[in-house]
Amino acid sequence: MKKILFSKEFDKRNIKFRDYLLNKFRKYVNLDTCDLLEIGCGNGRFATLLGSKIKSYTGIEPDEEYLKIAKETTPKDVKAEYHKGRAEDVPIFNKKFNVILYAFSWHFIKDFDKAISEAKRLLKKNGVIVIYEPSKEIKVWNSSKLNKGSKDFDEGLYRNKLLDLDRGRKSISKLVKNGLIIIEEEVDNGELPNCWIIRCQGA
Repeated sequence: MKKILFSKEFDKRNIKFRDYLLNKFRKYVNLDTCDLLEIGCGNGRFATLLGSKIKSYTGIEPDEEYLKIAKETTPKDVKAEYHKGRAEDVPIFNKKFNVILYAFSWHFIKDFDKAISEAKRLLKKNGVIVIYEPSKEIKVWNSSKLNKGSKDFDEGLYRNKLLDLDRGRKSISKLVKNGLIIIEEEVDNGELPNCWIIRCQGA
């Protein structure tokens, strides 16, 4: 199956994503000293968009082809490193992060409890977990198979995508049982992505 490559251009849409996330981050961490871990980094879109604005960027991705593309196309001025791994099993044991970001990747996770245990293990004191997810109201997806009216629209794939988004959203409401609290939430704003900012209780 052909890989979906997410645009890394500094176009209007990506700049909007970048500035939204940076404004969220800077409310809780110092960008100049921010070590960021992205879980499910794909072809490295957010390394390109965010990497020059923070101290360091680390991406985790299970797909080797995506990792290869990410490494080859990340700008030279971005201090970035990449590792093969999954949200439930992150191969990092000697570093912690100020921000752990799931940018449009949370709904792909199979075991949310394991993923959150890993996030808590890797989060610095007073750090934040940021879950940035597609809205169900989105009209244009990166994959034409999800776009109604496209000649290769796949009704089953589209239905499963919506179910995955629902499953991911329901899991967020249960994070309190894992010792986490939602400190900020922006959801149901039409086609705009949904966003949750999460912190360990007592941090």
